Amino acid sequence: MKVTTHGGLSVISAFADGIGSAIGLDLSLDVEFLDLERKNNEAVERTLDYLNMIYGMEYHPYVRIRSRIPRSVGLKSSSALTLAVVLGYLHYFDKEANDAPVLAAKCSRANGTSITGALDDIYCATYGGITLTNNNKDEMIMHHPVKERDALVCYPRNFKRRTVKLDISRIRKAAGSFKSLRTLVEAGFYYEAMVLNGLIVGNIIGYDHEIVSYLLRSGASYASVSGKGPAMFGIFDDHDALLESEKNFPSKSYEVIRTKLSNVRATVNIN
Repeated sequence: MKVTTHGGLSVISAFADGIGSAIGLDLSLDVEFLDLERKNNEAVERTLDYLNMIYGMEYHPYVRIRSRIPRSVGLKSSSALTLAVVLGYLHYFDKEANDAPVLAAKCSRANGTSITGALDDIYCATYGGITLTNNNKDEMIMHHPVKERDALVCYPRNFKRRTVKLDISRIRKAAGSFKSLRTLVEAGFYYEAMVLNGLIVGNIIGYDHEIVSYLLRSGASYASVSGKGPAMFGIFDDHDALLESEKNFPSKSYEVIRTKLSNVRATVNIN
């Protein structure tokens, strides 16, 4: 059995007041459930422990992970992984869940990969497109498909930032700055909200201003920071400009990934 989910970019950080939004990205993560005596990583083991507690099972397969989503840079890798494990578990045991993404959000809190539950990111990994959620109540507010625009994602090779080690009190103190972002998303101004969100979060926890400036100078329609960073992105409507931006990227210490926004849903394939 193979489960495929996807990463995403931040539109509204849920750290501020629990209202979060994310947009799908064409970077996939695959997991396979194998009956092997091998140790899983800590997040997978804690997810399985939580699911076993809920369903009264003792299932501990080896979960093989193959991912195109860079880890710990703000591109929703943890949410994609937790969701994939949850979907695989439910299908393996033919279990029903009223809302698999909500169960995955609870698992994200239990496995230590998210403070808020990251329901916005998990719904995004489930359905693609643009999501808007109330993470305090584990409720979906809105979901829509998006235009599959080109994106250039970049992040420094030697710098990661784990969410659970982030001091989010500084972001919560700036909660008033995030209030208008929900209105923008509900009115369809997703990209404007992405830019403002990234600038607010980036100015609180730090980001490389020159990289965002470069993406805009090289033709990006929008550019900002994703999640807690350090990943940054540019969204391009001119494909040639994207290729030139990638070719002439100003720092060799950065990984640069060419991708696109996506509406692709999570899938479970039974072999």
